[in-house]
Amino acid sequence: PIAPPKFTPFQVTTGPSSAFTAVLKRVQRRLQQGVSPESANEVVLLESGRDALSARLHLIATAQKSIDYQTFIWADDETGHILARALITAAKRGVKVRVLVDYIGIAKDAKSLAVVTRAHPNLEVRVYRPTARTLEGGMFESIAYGLTNFKGANQRMHHKVLVVDNNIGITGGRNVENSYFDHALSMNFKDRDALIVGPVAQSMTEVFSSFWQYRHTVPAIELHDVAQAKGEFDSKILASPLGMKLIALERQSKIPSTIRRSIVGNLRPIKHAEFISDLPGKNGALALSGGGRATAHILRALEEAQQEVWIQSPYLVLGKKGLRYFRRFRKHHPNVTINISTNSFGSTDNLVAYAGNVRLRDRYVHEFGFNVSEYKPWPRDLRRVLPTYDWLASESKAIKARPSFVCIHAKSFVVDDSLAF
Repeated sequence: PIAPPKFTPFQVTTGPSSAFTAVLKRVQRRLQQGVSPESANEVVLLESGRDALSARLHLIATAQKSIDYQTFIWADDETGHILARALITAAKRGVKVRVLVDYIGIAKDAKSLAVVTRAHPNLEVRVYRPTARTLEGGMFESIAYGLTNFKGANQRMHHKVLVVDNNIGITGGRNVENSYFDHALSMNFKDRDALIVGPVAQSMTEVFSSFWQYRHTVPAIELHDVAQAKGEFDSKILASPLGMKLIALERQSKIPSTIRRSIVGNLRPIKHAEFISDLPGKNGALALSGGGRATAHILRALEEAQQEVWIQSPYLVLGKKGLRYFRRFRKHHPNVTINISTNSFGSTDNLVAYAGNVRLRDRYVHEFGFNVSEYKPWPRDLRRVLPTYDWLASESKAIKARPSFVCIHAKSFVVDDSLAF
């Protein structure tokens, strides 16, 4: 059992340029009328990379008090730079900014990280579970760490969370990299975020803080090469053709009417919302056999199925526990339809994971009765799911690279068309 979060009084803290002010006031009115914090939230799915990036840029630009950004990957590319620049700007106008990145996924550029960490006292960057005392060139130290403490080296932080002013949050699959926002020349991830307005954002802040204060989380400035590096913010990356496109997108994201039309207008009140998260230090059992909160909630959701389950995942590989679970599930739920959406050989970003899927596919189909659909790298509705395709294709052709293609990265479970994870 997991204790419910303790909600504090909800505050509407938005600037005059925020497109979310009216929504926050609606949420506040529901709470004043006696609606529970879990039932007073509004949610919208961010399916397109453009909307996902616009939403982030708008929230950062209109934040009044705090921004918490947690991610597995922060790349040193155009998307990484446009978001870093936006966070620095927010810090300079008085917003408290905390950025938490996993050591494995952070760009290995000590100079760039040093510039960001020293940009303003209001902005602090921490690194989750470093396996070396430097950002660059720590390969041998990381290998030694892995050999002597494999469980610690293997225990990573895969969260992607943005919380603004403790009342609006975004969570889902998107890291900070061009490929997650429809702007990569080669592979672009078909991903999904949920943007939530309301008290549940407080739960997101609470979980973020638990990772921020975790004993294996280290201030970036304490990494030796970051502490010694000096320089200025590199503006050359944003001078590229893609950089110019993102600068234009950033300008548009600051126009409230644009965000109201594309995102805020699609927000919907929902009956019940919870933020479910694994905790830092997850998987402390022997032989890496320990699970987490998220796994427990997914299994609980699946057990409630009466008619139909939809599962979307980039990888479809069940271990021994998973195989035993679905064998039991099929015995107790013989009439529940299970639909699986996953990658094909042509669209996957992980051939090893796909090989595991191929090995088990007969069991999935014949023993468990899964309806498995595999995504094509260039689906029939390519220009709908990747509106930037034609521009990316022309850029790819110029450098003689493989044309841009789409790879599923979203992870979603939907039970009986009423419960979504």
